[in-house]
Amino acid sequence: MVRRLRILSLLTLLALALGSAMGGAPAYGSGRDRLSRVNHIVVIYQENHSFDNLYGRWEGVNGLRNAPRSRTVQVNQAGVPYRCLLQNDVNLTSPPLSVRCTDTTTGTAFSSHFRNRPFTIDRYIPPEATTCPPPGVFAPNGILNGQGLPGGCTRDLVHRFYQEQYQLNDGRQNRYVTGSDAVGLTMGVYDTRDLPIYEYLHRPGHPRYAIADNFFQAAFGGSFLNHQWLIAASNPVWPDAVNDGSANDLHSVVDANGMPVNYPLYVSPAGTAVKDAALTASCDPPAGVLPTPPGVLCGDWAVNTIQPFYQPYAPGTAVERRLPPQTAPTIGDRLSGAGVDWAWYSGGWSNANGDIGGPGWTNGTGPTCSDPNALTTAVFPNCPDKLF
Repeated sequence: MVRRLRILSLLTLLALALGSAMGGAPAYGSGRDRLSRVNHIVVIYQENHSFDNLYGRWEGVNGLRNAPRSRTVQVNQAGVPYRCLLQNDVNLTSPPLSVRCTDTTTGTAFSSHFRNRPFTIDRYIPPEATTCPPPGVFAPNGILNGQGLPGGCTRDLVHRFYQEQYQLNDGRQNRYVTGSDAVGLTMGVYDTRDLPIYEYLHRPGHPRYAIADNFFQAAFGGSFLNHQWLIAASNPVWPDAVNDGSANDLHSVVDANGMPVNYPLYVSPAGTAVKDAALTASCDPPAGVLPTPPGVLCGDWAVNTIQPFYQPYAPGTAVERRLPPQTAPTIGDRLSGAGVDWAWYSGGWSNANGDIGGPGWTNGTGPTCSDPNALTTAVFPNCPDKLF
């Protein structure tokens, strides 16, 4: 897979930590089999990148070298291969980059520096490029180099339930560009062989390691749904969700292609009113709402980012738009039931959850959120920071 996802496609790295033991036990378990000697399993969950986006150039992996041309050439909405990759990140458009090709396959010609194939982002937006927005700043098409913070940031990529299925195109993997708001950026990759971790793992005497090049995310879409699968292996559901076409009806509405939205290179059939919302499309839409096509998942499933019933939720979110509490058992429930100690670490949680004096709390005693990094709309004691 040769796309780059900002909350969509996920990479999970598993590390067996054989250091300090739980409860004062020895560093290694006493069992005879190898698994019983493991005292800690640490799961580090890395989001927003596909495998090839980060590790596709490492040796020995099922990466870019093994990607057939049929899986990397992107096609337009009619199925015709593009000549060029349209770009809308301000650092990848022409200008500031030179024009290498012109595309006429969509009926609206555009010029680009990028031909229809994967490209290395680092060559154009290196790590030291000042293209990152300050916390809390929304820049839909990125920030021009020289006007932001260092870090080599790009614009965001869509990572939502129905769009991802359209992009995959029944396994052809050739509609990433068409089905994305970031168009050609989806074909960008990084050469992470320049990172210190690569040098560390390839120097003499390096530790043995494994790389999960055949790992696939659990669910279509982004962080929200894949977090649910990580902890509960199930889809969250909103029983008897509002289904009347009103503002509180959070069902998506998809066109005949299963798409809930229009993008620079995707346009729904004429007269189609689509809606990209938190829930799947309704199985029985109300009058005046587009019927859900056969074969498209429908129902009351929460598949895109939605606010929770309890804190922390976005200030001012009406209860009618907050997902009811979920009852599916989680991996934490299973571990506790088996008598296994566990912990979940989440940066900024105490501030966001209003846990005054808890680990990481930085907002004083009120009556307002005193941390300068807190959201300006935060209401004490729920003080999430701008990156939470």
